[in-house]
Amino acid sequence: QTVTYIYTKNPIEIKTGSVTIKYVDTNGNSISDVITKSGNVGSSFDSEQKIILGYTFKEVQGNKSGLFSTTPQTVTYIYTKNPIEIKTGTVTIKYIDTNGNSISDEITKSGNVGSLYTSEQKKILGYNFKEIKGIAEGQFTIESQTVTYVYTKISTPTIIKTSVIPPKTLSVKTLPKESLPETGDKFFGFTLLSGSLLILVSTTLYLLKSRKYK
Repeated sequence: QTVTYIYTKNPIEIKTGSVTIKYVDTNGNSISDVITKSGNVGSSFDSEQKIILGYTFKEVQGNKSGLFSTTPQTVTYIYTKNPIEIKTGTVTIKYIDTNGNSISDEITKSGNVGSLYTSEQKKILGYNFKEIKGIAEGQFTIESQTVTYVYTKISTPTIIKTSVIPPKTLSVKTLPKESLPETGDKFFGFTLLSGSLLILVSTTLYLLKSRKYK
């Protein structure tokens, strides 16, 4: 007689493992989608370092590649956030004459692109303002700008030098107050003498005329 025992073979138990891949910033905030990989225990896995806009890779925590195990694994890629790039612009302010010669110190201003700038029309001794080239007030741009104030020189009248003849100095003789001028005395004496002679001649003529008629 035969007695037979029949058995069924148990299926082979295949164990699996998992790996979680994260992308975070230095504060632990997620900056990209989390990736989860799974595989048979003992099989290999790998992970990828991504290029993330606005961030720079710093370091990785965990094994970038390895073998799946019964214990879940985590790979963390850490990034630092890029500083915000602030673009700046410059404006050069010039003061020149009509020949292009500088007549005052240049001024250079700088500021963030989009912010406002101003310029000033100076009063410069010996010059009159003529015109401005460029935008006196505006916004800073990526490209450098120039504002030019143009002046005309005030003409100076020509001075003709002439020789000066010094005036002659007249000497004046000062006489004492109680005496009359010498010329006055002579004139007075001459007048008195002339008058006496005239009276004498007139009298003589009159007498002669009288005798004739008698």
